[in-house]
Amino acid sequence: PLRVSQRDRLMDSLVLLDWPRRAPYREMIARFLARLVSHVDGVRSRGSAALALCYVAAGWADGYFQFTLGPWDVAAGLLMVEEAGGQVTDLHGEPYALTKADWLVTNGLIHQAILDLQPYES
Repeated sequence: PLRVSQRDRLMDSLVLLDWPRRAPYREMIARFLARLVSHVDGVRSRGSAALALCYVAAGWADGYFQFTLGPWDVAAGLLMVEEAGGQVTDLHGEPYALTKADWLVTNGLIHQAILDLQPYES
């Protein structure tokens, strides 16, 4: 069975992201990344939300965020993350819905620390 990582310190964590195609969302990612990068061990882009969610579910990464995903990008992966013990919300910390475009997926232990960095702050 897959299990999320047990890393509970943001500074020890690997966080994944993907770059949206539209410029305004790229700018949002860049602004949030500027706040996040000094608080984590590493940041990577995998180019696939589905793959990133599998990395979190398997414990190979500790978190993933994105502002512009469709249900086809996340439906299977979020189930894997939840069954592996992880946490899934939108970037405001609200319960997820497949109709929402923004996602934060973590091992659950670093979830609030990422939200505290205020992903939507300009």
